[in-house]
Amino acid sequence: MLPPFTVAVAVTLTDADSMRWKQRCRVGPMEARRSAMAGFEQQVKDRAHELKVLLKKGVKIVGEYSKKGWNKVKNIKR
Repeated sequence: MLPPFTVAVAVTLTDADSMRWKQRCRVGPMEARRSAMAGFEQQVKDRAHELKVLLKKGVKIVGEYSKKGWNKVKNIKR
């Protein structure tokens, strides 16, 4: 059981998500591919920003899986 006022955060940043987007983007004109990937990258950056804000507020991450997700978030280009 978690101590009071602790929030368990599970972030899923997988390669499967990026592969799915790449497969969707292969069909269609170049502009559609660029905008779809740009949208996906923006979603990832938004998730990373939300996680960063939560961690600065003192949210504790539970489990190794979430730590791996945070390491991916730290390495995202800005």
